[in-house]
Amino acid sequence: MKRLGFIARCDLGGLGIESRAFVKHLKPEKVMVVLVGNFEQHPQDFPKATFVHGSPTDADLRAFLADVDVLFAIETPYNMKAFEIAREMGVKTVLRMNYEWFNARTLRPDVLINPVDWHTPPGAIVLPFPIDTEHFEFRLRQKAHTFVHIAGHQAGFDRNGTDLLFQAIPLMKTKPRIIIYSQLPLAYRSNWLEHHPNVEIREGDLADNRDFYADADVLILPRRYAGQSLPMLEALACGVVPVMTDMAPQNAILPREQLIETKRTLSVHIINDVEYADVDPQKVADKMDELYDQPIWQISQKSRRTANTLSWTALLPRYQEILRR
Repeated sequence: MKRLGFIARCDLGGLGIESRAFVKHLKPEKVMVVLVGNFEQHPQDFPKATFVHGSPTDADLRAFLADVDVLFAIETPYNMKAFEIAREMGVKTVLRMNYEWFNARTLRPDVLINPVDWHTPPGAIVLPFPIDTEHFEFRLRQKAHTFVHIAGHQAGFDRNGTDLLFQAIPLMKTKPRIIIYSQLPLAYRSNWLEHHPNVEIREGDLADNRDFYADADVLILPRRYAGQSLPMLEALACGVVPVMTDMAPQNAILPREQLIETKRTLSVHIINDVEYADVDPQKVADKMDELYDQPIWQISQKSRRTANTLSWTALLPRYQEILRR
């Protein structure tokens, strides 16, 4: 294996979660942790790393790349000249892209990896982010009693469909237990919760992502847009049944009975224009009513089988081969 340098995040957002997994399994020789954003940072998770506050300077990158053969980054290297500097120093570069945030004009790595087959640029490799199926342990779910929703850091344009879910809950005929996790405070008043005693809101970071699924039978995630979904992948590994909007890319993975009908597909601009689901809240309510108290053990087993095809055991050799080449 060539000497690998990896640019990481140490918050508990998606990029931070992925950073921990890539460091654990790819075992890079050097790690640079970029401390950005207003989220709580956890530098202790990367004890041997170099830490940079804000975007790394050209000098930071040159020092980091001095004894590295391959530079690997997720979504962005945080300095738009990083790949140019690496090329000058004879260092090959790999970017694991997220299409909605990918700027093809300024980021030109040697190898581009797309974690889902969704808006894949010419020449890019489609290679999923692997799930740690040893960490996310399987438990057979018997019936759909508890629905869990993950709002995360509440990305713009209601990405995970949190507002949509709050509109749907009063329209339900059944009253399942619903747990909503949010890393930031939610703008819903206590009197709303008083009228919906079956709903619990849990705010703040969780140190371990698998705790999201401890009480879950169904992950209800009627998200509006985006490519890869970490919660979906984690839920699959745990045997939880993901329910999501009927749109790409998740409708290539989930069967129709786990998809929520969309009224129409609009567009939203991030760095690139991407599809945006316009969803009737009644359809979300209907899907949850349809599943509530139903046997789901066969779907739970299928969830884990799907996760096994996307595990580190299955996919690590492909990552290693790319880095060797």
